[in-house]
Amino acid sequence: CADAWAIAKSEDLDEAVVSRVVGVFCRSAIEAACSEAITRKRLAEGEDYATVESLLDSTKGLLELLALALFDDVSRTKDVVPSLDKGIGRWAVSAYRGVQDASHKPIAREALLGLVEDSEKLARGLVQLR
Repeated sequence: CADAWAIAKSEDLDEAVVSRVVGVFCRSAIEAACSEAITRKRLAEGEDYATVESLLDSTKGLLELLALALFDDVSRTKDVVPSLDKGIGRWAVSAYRGVQDASHKPIAREALLGLVEDSEKLARGLVQLR
């Protein structure tokens, strides 16, 4: 997220480039937090590291990683957004949707700063999942 902050605040780069790069960095932070939470939980339950890595490698995208982190069930993707909304807050849904959108369309610089803040907060929360 530190890199996302630096790029989001940079005035020397094209706005479309800034949006895309910041979105990718924020998404990577959320993905890494999910992976850390999943790995910690499964290793604590006695799974071996190779099995956990294989599971993580088999996920297809952020939504499946979030389902695995939140519910320990990759098939519960339809429950992710409602869970983020009710369990954490609307800002968490905005962070999830924002990182998805930023990869495909430019986002205004002011909105990017909010995206970085919300993504960082979501990532910190995900890392703490048990």
